[in-house]
Amino acid sequence: MIGMFILHTGSISHKQQIILSLLCACLSLLLFTPTGRGEAAPVQLSLWNPIQLYNDDLDIKGIRINLLYGSNRNVCGLDIGLINHVAHCCWGAQMGALLNDAGFFNEQDVLSRMTGCQLSLAMNSAKNINGLQVGILANLVRADMVGLQLGCFLGNVCMGNGHGVQLGPANITLKNITGAQIAGGIIIAANIAENVHGVQASVAGVSLNKADGICGLQFNIGLIGNNAVDVDGAQIAATCNLADHVRGIQVGLVNYCQSIVGLQIGAINIIMDGGVPVFPVVNARF
Repeated sequence: MIGMFILHTGSISHKQQIILSLLCACLSLLLFTPTGRGEAAPVQLSLWNPIQLYNDDLDIKGIRINLLYGSNRNVCGLDIGLINHVAHCCWGAQMGALLNDAGFFNEQDVLSRMTGCQLSLAMNSAKNINGLQVGILANLVRADMVGLQLGCFLGNVCMGNGHGVQLGPANITLKNITGAQIAGGIIIAANIAENVHGVQASVAGVSLNKADGICGLQFNIGLIGNNAVDVDGAQIAATCNLADHVRGIQVGLVNYCQSIVGLQIGAINIIMDGGVPVFPVVNARF
């Protein structure tokens, strides 16, 4: 306020005004500087860590601007830049041109997490996420995902359990997903999970749905089809449905299973366990 008053009085020279402006800027930075351990800074400006206003072990609560690459332990608020890295937890929004990361590379801390949204023109990564990932290239979660992953060019990977929706050309959940995997592409589309409670749907020239266990629906329009060990629900494909054990229905050009309690509808229907193993149009066991 004092500096602004003096600048508008016209009683000092242009050179003095410049010096006074620099002093005011320095004073502002001093006011922002945390004074005790465990406190957080409201503003962070980074060129390339460690060339940034505050060390990477300090938390940021407010806004962080990363001209090239910035890193801090925790960020709460808005994180904007080329490469945004948070070592532990981020609450709020990350908007990065190349990469947003929240604890993906943290080997020791299993609680590292992104709570909010990550928006990137390339990639997003997080240890755990509660919220939204939108990446033009791909989205990666090292542990568990709760929310929505939208990967436009390559797709989405969740290395733990998923609760929500994966939407992209290829969706992979290494453990269990409760919700939906929806894949679409001009040439290739694929959904892969250990167990699915919900829906796997893929549409492309060459498309695949694969799960050890499916409780719900596998829907496929493509050249490969649906593949599962145990199906409790329905497999619907333009080409092939393959399963070991089915409790429900298979609808496709070719349907195959070891055993079924339910119905097959297709050109070729194969049930290996007892009765007539191959039958056109309709085959069933009850």
